[in-house]
Amino acid sequence: MFLYFTNVKETLLVNESCRLYRKDSLVALGLYAVVLMLSIGANSRFHLGWWRIPVALAPVLPCLLVVRAMLAFFSRCDEL
Repeated sequence: MFLYFTNVKETLLVNESCRLYRKDSLVALGLYAVVLMLSIGANSRFHLGWWRIPVALAPVLPCLLVVRAMLAFFSRCDEL
């Protein structure tokens, strides 16, 4: 069994990074759920013509926010 000793400052920085990641990812995933429901509803109710493609791809944008949150978390952890 290994024991790791860290100082309080490093522990607080890790906790802050985890808190920010949790907040960013939950906001992005909530936004994804809303955009996905709107996209599915719009594509099933309306005949949008060529607009069906961008409406169907709209949920990809909140997924990019999740990726951004992950990369920001990794970069914050890398600074420690």
